[in-house]
Amino acid sequence: MKKRILSLSLAIALTLALVPAATLAVTPGTYNPGDVAVINAIIANNGLTWTKAPADGSSIPSDWIILSADDWYRGVVWSDDTTDKRILDFRVTGLGLTGTLDVRGLTSLAVLACGKNRLTSLDVRGLTALTVLACGENRLTSLDVRDNPALTKLSCFNNRLTALDVSQNAALVDLDCGINDLPALDVSKNTNLLTLDCGHNELPVLDVSQNTALMMLHCSGNVFSEVNISNNPNLIEFWMDPSVREQMDHNMAVYGSKRADKAALDYYRQSDGIEKEGSQYGGIRLQTRRQGRAGLLQAIGRHRKGNI
Repeated sequence: MKKRILSLSLAIALTLALVPAATLAVTPGTYNPGDVAVINAIIANNGLTWTKAPADGSSIPSDWIILSADDWYRGVVWSDDTTDKRILDFRVTGLGLTGTLDVRGLTSLAVLACGKNRLTSLDVRGLTALTVLACGENRLTSLDVRDNPALTKLSCFNNRLTALDVSQNAALVDLDCGINDLPALDVSKNTNLLTLDCGHNELPVLDVSQNTALMMLHCSGNVFSEVNISNNPNLIEFWMDPSVREQMDHNMAVYGSKRADKAALDYYRQSDGIEKEGSQYGGIRLQTRRQGRAGLLQAIGRHRKGNI
């Protein structure tokens, strides 16, 4: 009996000795080493306080993982591939990042949330799969999204942008570029836009005549001489400074007869037709408040939670 047990033990030991060590641990390359290198570089260069991962992609630290709904603002979502998993969603909102955030190596990235940091530059060139970019509340002076044709949501509000070219982003549905230093904004190529917030810039003119699907427009706090909303039959919410509402009769805004006739303009002038946030915003709901807001939310599923 003892000999049988000894023989069995030796057989098991021999078998284990012949099995490659990699199969007893996490296999190198489970996570794409290139993607791992990008995050490790951000940890090294941008003040991200996560733990670095092994360069071979064999495992990832627990602080890279979105553990619960409370962690929606930070973490990584990987593809479900068995090996060579790619980063699809990278969230580092409000984690104190500084300098230039370079994520060009994350070529499968679809969602990037890096708002509420102190970033001075952001490089997303070549990320053709990127659909959501939330980089508001940083210190960006420029932003190049011309290489991101799949982009549907861009939130870059409260930066220091002096130019924004969205002519290559035809899929864009939601654009929030408010609180910047933009002297011009061309959205003529963005015919899928449903919401546009460009308030508090330096815009003298805004033409959304090509954006016939537009449902919400916030443009308070600019230096307008003209706002053309004459071809926006689906517009539900339109926000402009209360101080300019008396200019409506003087072509400050051009209304289309199908959507906003004299009755709508009279409604705008009524005190209960003006919506205010502090003293800076004034708005007109072009349908009833209940129908308009409910329709808007239902149509675009808009939410502002966490700057994404």
